[in-house]
Amino acid sequence: MALGLLAAGVALGAPAVAGAVPGATIDLADVGGRPIHLASTFTSDSLVVTNTSTAGEMIAAVEIDLADGPAMFPDLVFDPVGGAGDTQGKDVTLDSVSGAVVLAAPPAYGKPLGGGYSRATITFPVDEDGLDALGDFAPGSAARFSFDVDPTSIQGTAPEPVPAAAPVSGAELHGATVAVTFSDGSVLAGDLVLTPGTDNSSHLTLAPGEPLARPALARAGGRAAPAVTFDPAQQVVVSGPAGASGVMVVAEGHLNVVDAPGGGTDLDPFEANTAAAISEVPFTIGADGTATVAVTLSDTPGQQPLLPLESGIDYLTAYLTDGDRTGPVSDPLVIQLDPQAERVPPALVDVVPIADQTRVRTSIHPRITFSEPMDPGTVLLPGAVTLTGPSPPPVTLVPDAENRSFELVPLMGLVQGSRYTLTVNAGVADTVGNVLSQPVSWSFMTEDLGHADPLCALSPGHPICSPPPTTTGPPACAEVPERRTPEAPQKVALTAARLRTDQRIAQAALRRAAAIEAWLDAGIQARDLCGNGIGPAEFAGLTFSGAGRSTPATAAPRALAIPVAAGTGGRVTLTVRQMRVNQRIARAALRLVDALTDRLDGGLTGGDLADATVESSQLWNGLRAFSATQAAPVPPTVTTPRRSRARQGRVTLSAEQAFVNRRIAVEALRRVDELADRLARGLTGADFRDGSLTVLDLAPGVRPD
Repeated sequence: MALGLLAAGVALGAPAVAGAVPGATIDLADVGGRPIHLASTFTSDSLVVTNTSTAGEMIAAVEIDLADGPAMFPDLVFDPVGGAGDTQGKDVTLDSVSGAVVLAAPPAYGKPLGGGYSRATITFPVDEDGLDALGDFAPGSAARFSFDVDPTSIQGTAPEPVPAAAPVSGAELHGATVAVTFSDGSVLAGDLVLTPGTDNSSHLTLAPGEPLARPALARAGGRAAPAVTFDPAQQVVVSGPAGASGVMVVAEGHLNVVDAPGGGTDLDPFEANTAAAISEVPFTIGADGTATVAVTLSDTPGQQPLLPLESGIDYLTAYLTDGDRTGPVSDPLVIQLDPQAERVPPALVDVVPIADQTRVRTSIHPRITFSEPMDPGTVLLPGAVTLTGPSPPPVTLVPDAENRSFELVPLMGLVQGSRYTLTVNAGVADTVGNVLSQPVSWSFMTEDLGHADPLCALSPGHPICSPPPTTTGPPACAEVPERRTPEAPQKVALTAARLRTDQRIAQAALRRAAAIEAWLDAGIQARDLCGNGIGPAEFAGLTFSGAGRSTPATAAPRALAIPVAAGTGGRVTLTVRQMRVNQRIARAALRLVDALTDRLDGGLTGGDLADATVESSQLWNGLRAFSATQAAPVPPTVTTPRRSRARQGRVTLSAEQAFVNRRIAVEALRRVDELADRLARGLTGADFRDGSLTVLDLAPGVRPD
């Protein structure tokens, strides 16, 4: 790979000797004027270092660090022996000079990574007495180099024909740090930046002076990054010193590992290894220390016949300018453009408390649940979700692991006997940018404990201290809105992208099923039980008096702790082996879901309850235990997967097999969502075996004396 550096000035550091004015330019420019996907640092004379010192300082060393910045894309390394990228390597080579420059020693490498190195150091002779050494790098001299830089993702690729991701241009080293040490001991350092108007070169001018600030980038509206979007028009907020000018560089990356052994090495989500297009957008930071920059993402076709696995992975960076000086490059902001991403807007599918609910406890933590995972930044943005009412307390929103449910935690309790309104404002978005088109609001009433009976001061939950149950609106444990589960397909395309999607569906079903099992095994708590939902038949060894069966009242079950997917689950390839792996994941999810269904259908027991769980509010309204005899506790239920009687048949690489796998995965997800909804409705006595609860399952204040 060859690199071309053209310098346009970051000035960092200061000389150690008074009056000395060291300086250097570094140009990484393509030799031959090739396009970005062919330009390479492997080409002779592609790196030019020029000593521009005005007080006689020689250059003693040049260090290039691809990780301290970092360079435009991750995992770019020097590959001197062909062990990191393709199998052809090249040492940092001095190709030609203007002057008498020679190397003091072979190039040295540091920061090992993936068979290569993130740092290379080139040294030049310097006389210890300050006199001219033979072949020193004197002012006015220039040295031209070439070297091999490769992405580690193509490790082991044959060099011929040239791999699509192997040529690394000077532009693709935008953001790498270069440090130059001079004979007086001073060091100047800065980041390479894209040479304006080019797509294959970068440059850096080094001179003493106060360094410019490093800007920071964020998506407008609190949106998350890295992320996938269908919308090429994006807004990015740059933060930095007021009045500063700068340039944003938008580089569309491709992940091309089609010619790499095993489909690529150590791939990460949103990883790109070659640039397809580069553009620049100037900006000026306003008085508030920010600038909102409109950028257009791109998703260009790959170079035939080596089409990329992933395209449209846009890496956005920015740097500040002051005349010819350039500042350090920001950390990259990564957004992938996918015009085929789904366009279904999110919807609210569950709220706690429900609309017009009364007698809501003042310690309530309201919860909102969307039809799909959301971009958390848009929901957590101030004003996106509001709670209004008398003296509304500040609230903190806490998302669940999937960013579907958000719990509002007030910093103090609500006011008794008061109406509150929850509003989810338009603009909250799902993970690909679909927005809630209009605000959604609903109200609820907190409980009124203003009764004069002195018992209410000691026992606010006693029936005489609250108004009778209202019939306004259905209780939360009676109905949960339907989830948006993927529909069973009519046909399936045979592509690696399709297999990757199907694997993620199956993995999501398996994670959710495991979360349900963990939810049950952790012990059912009082909040998981519907009010007024448990009667005498569920107990053994207890005698009750009081009211008959009651209508179950509101529950607020614990949210499922669904683990976040670890990375992307590995490289997905269009192979029979991948088909078999996908089917096994989907079948495992279905078996676990069926086992959990059997567990619930068979009835839970008192052993599944956390100790002393059942409070008076969970018993039928007015029911009271007045005597107890000894009864042996019933052990908890366990999840027992059914033994599969059918052997897995021959798996083929075909659209028909992909269709079968997809149907299994979607069915597993549908069933697990039904189970999650079943728990979210709240549990009643009907979910427990008769006679499986004992006096030990009652809260201390509810047990008979």
